[in-house]
Amino acid sequence: MKRALDAPAWAALDTSALTNGFDDYDIDSRTPNAIGILAEFQRRSEDAREKPGLCLSTVSYGSDPLAVADVFTPEQGPIRGSIVFVHGGYWKGKSRPNRAFLAPAWVDAGVQWVNLGYPVAPDMPMPEIARHIGGALRRIVDGESPFDMIQGPVVLTGNSAGAHLLANALAHDLPVMTRKKILGSLLLSGLYDLRPLLATPANEWMRLDDEQAFRLSPLCHSPPKVRAPIVVSVGSEEPDAFIAQSRAYAQSMLGYAAVHYHEAPGLNHMTMIGALDSPTSPLGRFMAEWLGVGR
Repeated sequence: MKRALDAPAWAALDTSALTNGFDDYDIDSRTPNAIGILAEFQRRSEDAREKPGLCLSTVSYGSDPLAVADVFTPEQGPIRGSIVFVHGGYWKGKSRPNRAFLAPAWVDAGVQWVNLGYPVAPDMPMPEIARHIGGALRRIVDGESPFDMIQGPVVLTGNSAGAHLLANALAHDLPVMTRKKILGSLLLSGLYDLRPLLATPANEWMRLDDEQAFRLSPLCHSPPKVRAPIVVSVGSEEPDAFIAQSRAYAQSMLGYAAVHYHEAPGLNHMTMIGALDSPTSPLGRFMAEWLGVGR
């Protein structure tokens, strides 16, 4: 495999925990106060939708009622660019409305925030979920309807299942050249090899066989052909399997893309999401730099 001559120290980090059992992949039970954190996200999102100076429009991109995007736009002033966020939820969570809290500080800074939803498992098969997100992201970066209101260059981000869907789209659906410039991609706490999940209760809703898991695993395919930088991040307080997934995905792109691996100190699978909520937040700073916000 191609490797950069000056490989960073994280290139040698251990990834063996990727094959750990379900205890390590049972993120709900492994995340302290997960229910309380999600309730706080909901409360903050309800407040965000009522915030003055923020315009919200919901755009449908498919026949499924969950195939929609919430687009948060500044009421006035120039737009610096757009951030497209793909939510997590183990491919079965309908959490798009409760991620509205991520938008206000970015909108205040002149950035559009797009919460991209998608049909979920088990009602929608996993390959179809990936097709929905891949198609939507391609239309976004090509400026095509119904996303022609998304302005400026774009940053792509997502967490957990959303990071998986974004990585899958980068590998299969997004061309190297796009009409809208992609400034960078920030992937948080993703699952990049689905094969270890086949023997866990998660496959009750994923419903994948060996071949499907292989086809939907970014780690099983050639690295994406991208020109923009990619940051792969995971919380230092997450289970070892999730940390190993991110390490392995970042390592797979060394020598192929401008990739940076980042273990966020003190953050877990849920608090990682909140660390995106402003240009000055622990993870928002990566996107702020790409967008030139705060300079």
